Amino acid sequence: DATPAPVPEQRDAAAEAARLAKTVERLAASNAALSSENDALRREAGAAAAARDDVAAFKKLYEKKFAALKDALEDFRRAYPAPDNPANALAPGAADRSPAALDDENRDLRAKLAAERESGRKKDAIISRYEHWYRALKASAAQRRRPSHEGAFDG
Repeated sequence: DATPAPVPEQRDAAAEAARLAKTVERLAASNAALSSENDALRREAGAAAAARDDVAAFKKLYEKKFAALKDALEDFRRAYPAPDNPANALAPGAADRSPAALDDENRDLRAKLAAERESGRKKDAIISRYEHWYRALKASAAQRRRPSHEGAFDG
């Protein structure tokens, strides 16, 4: 009983089946890798959504507590309206000032502005004099560099 030798068509079919089996094996491995990556991404997306929800809940809680604190401060200000009450201070140096104090400050600022303008004019004049002197110096140097033909003799 000798087995018959495979015919070329059978060998080609066997090679094709082996190639297809390897391809299916590679595709299955790729599919498994992609599935695990997809699962990991879904878990991360769920964690990110949970974090967003936690932040939104914290924000609502914070806004609620801040509003309650602000209301309590306003109540305290109304209950104790004295100017020396620290809760009534708006900001350092921002207390209501009298019109006379504002006029004094305005005069001081105008005087400082006038002094700065005068200082600027003086500096501009000094710079102008320097620029004039520098131009004259350059012209003098250029004049000295030019050869003078007066008094020259032919030798």
